[in-house]
Amino acid sequence: MKTNNPGASGVRYVYFITAVAALGGLLFGYDTAVIAGAIGSIEAKFQLTPALTGWAASSAI
Repeated sequence: MKTNNPGASGVRYVYFITAVAALGGLLFGYDTAVIAGAIGSIEAKFQLTPALTGWAASSAI
């Protein structure tokens, strides 16, 4: 006989949402680090002004 535990599915949902949010934060941090490393080369190659450099960096994120 199977017992119905309505609280178990709610806890799984919270764990799932927490994992998705953590993964999203990890990917955002990774993207930020990659762009921070590349922005100097992009700025030099395309001779961007500070405003265009900021636009390029924000567009990449």
